[in-house]
Amino acid sequence: SKLATRSQQDQFKRVLKRGRHLRTMASSAAALGGCKIGFLGCGMMASAMIRGLIAGGVPPSAIMGCDLAQASLDALPAGCLGTLNAADVVTHADVVVVAVKPYTVSSILEGVSPAIQAKGPASTLVVSIAAGVTIATLEGSVPAGTRVVRCMPNTPCLVGEAAVAFARGKSSVGGDSALTSALFTGTVLEVAEKDLDAVTALSGSGP
Repeated sequence: SKLATRSQQDQFKRVLKRGRHLRTMASSAAALGGCKIGFLGCGMMASAMIRGLIAGGVPPSAIMGCDLAQASLDALPAGCLGTLNAADVVTHADVVVVAVKPYTVSSILEGVSPAIQAKGPASTLVVSIAAGVTIATLEGSVPAGTRVVRCMPNTPCLVGEAAVAFARGKSSVGGDSALTSALFTGTVLEVAEKDLDAVTALSGSGP
């Protein structure tokens, strides 16, 4: 209804005032500071992010993707690393993007937890783009102290015009906001987790 829409818009404006508005720089490479990026899942959204990172100057050799489908790995841009073993991504990457179906997130993160623990939980930033998976679920699936961020990108991310809201977990550090924003090409907003639905409902990616 029009009243519901107006209510959503008012809530959205309140969230914008509370949130921290970020916008990615022209060069993702500079903002990422040489970090290696890994993707658990190489579907359309992950592929769009990978293309954006490379366009922003990140060397393909700094990017590793993991997928159960060999065809998805074969489709990675030239120079990117591919693996069927999710633990390889954790070993390779400073930032691990979780880009799998929401119902598989917990099992996959639990599966790579030994690799996270071996590196030291604080050494890995886990960035989830899985819809509806809460920070509590993410943090409960990885070793204590792992830095976690929950993101909600929208469909225009596929064409490099993302509108992304994200919230940081309790073990994340201040620099994780800049790292997270550098993963996307478009507009990025840091908010409290309770405000994610209000932002994503109007950006086209909410429930």
